Amino acid sequence: MKSEKTDKKKIKISNKIVYVISLLLVGLSIGAIVVFAINNWSTGYKVVSGSTNKAVQYYDGQDNYRCGYVDNYTGKSIFVPTKSPTEWSSFVNNSPANTDGCTGNSSSRPGQTSWFTSANNCGSWDYNCDGVVTKRFATVGTDNGEYSCSSGWKDYVAECGYIEDWIIGPDGNYTCVGRQGDIPGFCYCILENKQQECH
Repeated sequence: MKSEKTDKKKIKISNKIVYVISLLLVGLSIGAIVVFAINNWSTGYKVVSGSTNKAVQYYDGQDNYRCGYVDNYTGKSIFVPTKSPTEWSSFVNNSPANTDGCTGNSSSRPGQTSWFTSANNCGSWDYNCDGVVTKRFATVGTDNGEYSCSSGWKDYVAECGYIEDWIIGPDGNYTCVGRQGDIPGFCYCILENKQQECH
């Protein structure tokens, strides 16, 4: 009898442990759903303190999604509603202290594939509001005179909108100064001015 009681106690304890573990797993699952559900137009965005021109997507009420930009200097994270044009406009027009909201122009939209040489009306280069500013021309070229000329920036990748020296490739696009007979002179790759484009 004593053995049976002990076994029953063990079973009860095991069932309780299984129950607790199940609750923990459910809680973790719900937490994961909450974490991944935030930060899209239908649920709104969490914008951490210190964010400048944080790109968000909002619904404009006409089956279009647009880019908005948020500054947050409150010292804490804020929630930005984006599910409807009314919610977004309300945030922009009544931004809490130390925050700011800006509605991007018509070129600022999710999926934008065009490239631009100037920032948008909100001062952002993130025209497709994917959270990343992408440079169209990101290659540094090779300038070894008549031996090697490959297309790319002369010394470093230019910043968005900047005009810098661009090496015209391929090999053969070079010029020489002071070459006479066997005197090699000085040869260098041909350059042109190029403006960086971004989105």
